[in-house]
Amino acid sequence: MKQKLFAIIDTETLGGANDEFCHAYHLGAVCINRNGELIDNFNAIILENLLMDSAYYGQYKKEYYRQLCKEEHVIIAYTEKEALDYFQDWLDANEITTICAYNSGFDFVKTIVNQIINQYEFIDILYAFKDTIAQTKGYKKYCDEHDYLTARGTPRMTAEIAYRYVSGDDDFVEEHTALSDAEIESIILMAVWRTHRKFTRNQHLIRNR
Repeated sequence: MKQKLFAIIDTETLGGANDEFCHAYHLGAVCINRNGELIDNFNAIILENLLMDSAYYGQYKKEYYRQLCKEEHVIIAYTEKEALDYFQDWLDANEITTICAYNSGFDFVKTIVNQIINQYEFIDILYAFKDTIAQTKGYKKYCDEHDYLTARGTPRMTAEIAYRYVSGDDDFVEEHTALSDAEIESIILMAVWRTHRKFTRNQHLIRNR
């Protein structure tokens, strides 16, 4: 039987959650199977947006992106449309049926990825995490002990905190570069799968991270 493959996607953008639409300057993804084995990855820099002042993390990581553009495996796209075409080709080549993102209500709604999302089943990893691991006494205790709480006193569920919990690495700091973030989000998804609990699919969990 042919294995089912999943793409975990992350974008780095101009603007943020409060904007209606955010132009991307970095699009990254990993392709994994149900066992969490890495099959392939995708890493595209979008030049038309990378140099904009509002490319927040891009401005703080200029040397990182300068070096990244020199690497052979990185796609250099001049426009978002070009990057999306490359990405669609990558999804087709890997025969992806389900795409995933941590807080898909941002990546799949407010970025150029929204132009292709309707072709696929999708998993909001944030929603899946909320439905499973975040309901456990262990996670609630972890957040309480580390003061990872919202103003209302409920456990926070950022990708960084979720990864710290599932990996056991309390010192982890999210890079906020698309491919590396997609990699850690795939590990969070694997942890969700290991709970064997049901979780919501094909819906976005809209909340502030």
